[in-house]
Amino acid sequence: MEAPAVAAPLPERTAREATTGAPGASLAAALIYEAAGEAAAAEAAYREILSAGGPEAASARRRLAELLGGGARYEELLALLPVLQDADPAELWRWRAEAAEATGAPEQAVWDYGEAARRSDPMVAEELTARIRALLDGMDPAALEHLIAGCPFCPEGGYARLRQARLALATGQLDLAEPILDALLADFANDPIAAAAARHRAELTAQRAIQPGRYGLLLPLSGPLQVFGQRALRGALLASRLLTPAPEPSGVSSSGPAAPGDPARPGPEIHLAVFDTEGDPEVAARGVEELARQGVVGIVGPLKGAAASRAAEVARRLQVPLVTPTPVAEVSGEGVFRLYLREQDEVSRLVEFAVRVRGLRRFAVLFPDTLSGRRYRDLFWDAAVAEGAEITGVESYPAGVEGGAVGDAIERLTGVYGLTKAEIRERFEAEERIRVHRERDLLEALGIFDEEPAAPEPALAPEAPVAGEAAEARASLPPPGAVVEEQPLVIDAERLAAYRPAPVVDFDAVFLPTSGLEAAQLAPQFPFRDVEGVVLLGIRSWNYPTLVEVGDEYVEGALFPAELYPGLAAAREFFAAYRRLYGEDPGVIDAYAFDAVHLLLTQGAEQPLDTTRPALARRLWAVWAADGVTGPLTTHPSGDIAAAPKILTVRRGRLVSAE
Repeated sequence: MEAPAVAAPLPERTAREATTGAPGASLAAALIYEAAGEAAAAEAAYREILSAGGPEAASARRRLAELLGGGARYEELLALLPVLQDADPAELWRWRAEAAEATGAPEQAVWDYGEAARRSDPMVAEELTARIRALLDGMDPAALEHLIAGCPFCPEGGYARLRQARLALATGQLDLAEPILDALLADFANDPIAAAAARHRAELTAQRAIQPGRYGLLLPLSGPLQVFGQRALRGALLASRLLTPAPEPSGVSSSGPAAPGDPARPGPEIHLAVFDTEGDPEVAARGVEELARQGVVGIVGPLKGAAASRAAEVARRLQVPLVTPTPVAEVSGEGVFRLYLREQDEVSRLVEFAVRVRGLRRFAVLFPDTLSGRRYRDLFWDAAVAEGAEITGVESYPAGVEGGAVGDAIERLTGVYGLTKAEIRERFEAEERIRVHRERDLLEALGIFDEEPAAPEPALAPEAPVAGEAAEARASLPPPGAVVEEQPLVIDAERLAAYRPAPVVDFDAVFLPTSGLEAAQLAPQFPFRDVEGVVLLGIRSWNYPTLVEVGDEYVEGALFPAELYPGLAAAREFFAAYRRLYGEDPGVIDAYAFDAVHLLLTQGAEQPLDTTRPALARRLWAVWAADGVTGPLTTHPSGDIAAAPKILTVRRGRLVSAE
């Protein structure tokens, strides 16, 4: 029976009348107390009914049991359960299970939840089965063994055996997991337990095929993205040392991987299995399955968008560790790792450097009205606020570099866009008056009132004196320090027509989240509109020679983050080795592929005692400040692996470190 809903607690007199009135009134009063939140009064009423016996006792007993369970008073609930034989059986077993779970008896709770599930409708049974699995996941092997011995062929025992097999798979004990899974397939045919066992059996087959030292590459080596895939392949091969054998220390034979210039490391012989994704997501998914069948310990790739997301789905299902150098942020997690500079890290590092090192405090944001531009705008704003800086203006412009639209956006930032003729005249007059006062102050400072003064500007003098009247004009000047009444301005129409209001530049730097080429094309717009002395701030895509080749002196002093900089020690040797092997400089994709393969080898092939896929995944989760040509690599809780970006600047037409 459900408690009736009431708007407010029943007055004490009304409750007392309900207790002493007609049969059933005592139970009604208890329900009213309970609905009003007066648990103590409700409990006292229920216990009074139980002590008196009678037709209300069964209902009162059930309500009291729910009250005790809801208050986590499980010891008292357990004491009450033996006399609840008239309760609904499913409800009774659920109470017993909750009480056992809360009082530290998980094995008993498993049995009781099982009994409740067998007496419940399918939806409730599914929920109770999930609670059983959660309890089993928290049990140690000894507790699981004890539970299985009690009932190996009931569902609870079956789920416990499935948990045993999963533990064995996770620790690489394939010979232990295999007979358990085979027995479950036979004992629980046409049951969800058998379906789960079949999935784990397929995983076991794949794991048994694992060949230590064998790794996979998923790259678009044909199709529209092949140029990127081929560059990534170059970096991957350089990291594997398959093209340039590692040095052989005296008396030691090793074919293990090593970074360029590093000594050879221990481990199995390295094999790279390369699969061409063709840039197609479904081909990439099939590639994961094929590489898993070939026994790879881990996989690097794919590079882009949907292909990376689709491959990640299959890698999770097959539990193959996958490291993908992709900009797709949502791909990482559950054994899939994204090796890529996160946008939030890129922007926060830039703002931190600008504020803490360069002392810039006031920022404007000029962004293209695109999804990427808006995201960078939000990230920059949040980072500036976190550093205690000020955003003085934010303006957008249509995608592209159409000069008029960008110029209008700059004028909006500086308060000169769309001024009326009256507003322009007011500014002209105000600036003219300031100029007059400055000239007078200069004359006073120089003490040249006795000298022949220069003729006033026509726009300011009511009547400009002619040459013959110079002496008279000089004599008419007031002495220094004298109070002079403001003379009315005489506005020169030609000067007013040529007048351009001075911009209000109330920011130290402007953030331009666009490509380096577009930034270089936009940069001259600022001095053209008299916005001088501000620092241009950019994003990682500015780290290309086109920034200075096109931007010239207009990008001098700009600051921007970079994923790869050859001047830093971590990347210097990588650049040298790449040039020796391929005859040109590497790019960011080459560097990411190098770091991804290097991570797999250092965390997998160089760990001869445990080269399983689960072991590799665990070690990848624990990466902290690991060597990388893009910088010290660390795994974030999301599964993203990245180094803090370097901050570069333009100095004398060259991209150099600002740090």
